[in-house]
Amino acid sequence: MEQTLAVNTLGPLRVIQALLPNLRQGQRKLIVNMSSQLGSIGGSTGTWYAYRTSKAALNQVTKTLSVELAKEGFVCVGVHPGWVRTDMGGSAATYSPEESVSGLVGLIEKLGPADNGHFYDFQGKVIPW
Repeated sequence: MEQTLAVNTLGPLRVIQALLPNLRQGQRKLIVNMSSQLGSIGGSTGTWYAYRTSKAALNQVTKTLSVELAKEGFVCVGVHPGWVRTDMGGSAATYSPEESVSGLVGLIEKLGPADNGHFYDFQGKVIPW
C-alpha cells in the first residue's frame, strides 16, 4: 500500500510541485491528474484497497489544488481513462488505448474555468469524488 501511495499520489504531487513555477508562466494553466473511477469514494464497491485509496488521495490532492490555484486562473481536474486494454486493464477491457487517448485529448482541449475542481471520465461525464 505504501508503494502504491508513493507512485499514484505522492508522485503526481511532487511533479506538480516541481513544475508549478513553469506552469505559472504558461498561457493555459492546466493540471490534469490521471485518476480512476476506482478512486471515487461515492462510487466505491470495495476491493482493491491500495489502488482505490491511492486514487482517492490523488483526487483529494486535485480538489485541494483546484481551490488553492483558482485565484491564479488554474483549472485542475481529475480524469478517468476508462477500462483500457493495457497490461493493467487486460485483454477483456472495454476500450483500446487509442479510444481512451482520443477521448482524453478531446476533453482536455475543451476544459475551461467552469471545469475547475471536477472529476471526469474520458468521455466528459462527471464522476462523483
